[in-house]
Amino acid sequence: MIKVIIERKVMPECIAEYERRAIQIQQLVLHVNGFITSEAFFNVRDPNHRYVIVSFDNEHNWHQWYKSDTRQDAIAEMMQMLEEPEKITIIETVTRQ
Repeated sequence: MIKVIIERKVMPECIAEYERRAIQIQQLVLHVNGFITSEAFFNVRDPNHRYVIVSFDNEHNWHQWYKSDTRQDAIAEMMQMLEEPEKITIIETVTRQ
């Protein structure tokens, strides 16, 4: 399993619309192959700084979703609400013996 951290800086005047779009995208990803779960967070010291942590079964399925026309179409409007491009970090659990 992998986790994908999506970090976004939303323009203050766009927060309400950003949240509306984020919910729509969350509904789309629920049906994607390999999707496990997602959570949304904001920085308590900077509420416009948003994070989404998405779990997928593997990196291949994440990339399929990330590159899909469905995601690209859904995210296009959201990208106009950001102060800078989103930052994506893929992490995986360290297995220790």
